[in-house]
Amino acid sequence: MEGRYRHVEAGREAREHLMDAPHFDVQTLAALMSPPGPGYLSLVDNLRPGPSMPGRPPVTGEATRHLLQFAERVRDLDEDELRELYEISFAPNDAQALREAADAIRHRGCGACSVALPVLQVLLAPLEAARNPFAALFKGLCCIMLACRARTAPAAGGVTPYPCPLESS
Repeated sequence: MEGRYRHVEAGREAREHLMDAPHFDVQTLAALMSPPGPGYLSLVDNLRPGPSMPGRPPVTGEATRHLLQFAERVRDLDEDELRELYEISFAPNDAQALREAADAIRHRGCGACSVALPVLQVLLAPLEAARNPFAALFKGLCCIMLACRARTAPAAGGVTPYPCPLESS
């Protein structure tokens, strides 16, 4: 038993940089990937630092840095402006791929990270080149999904040492 514990601890140390991903519920993650609609600005406001919510750990790390950058860059936009930015940022096929990835996350949680992550990664390069605020959002979401995959991947000895940062709701 002691040898198995050492393998789990070694895996924990090797993945420590990913462990700072914030915990998100599946619905929030899916909503952030979807076209902005009513309530989207409230989700963005909740990305900003403030009193921590009951039952939710303080949010820190690389994912948070990107999510806060997105929140700051769109803070002066109203819902119509944010929706317009989304519409000009994504071609219809890209927007459809995002909706499908969001639906997969909404229904399958962390199990859909392998579907959603490539969609975000493909869209990231052109967004970064255009200095689009959605690039920061997608970087943060990619960090969460990568952490989800790392946390749920079995460590040596078949033990999964970490809970997924996507909480089922």
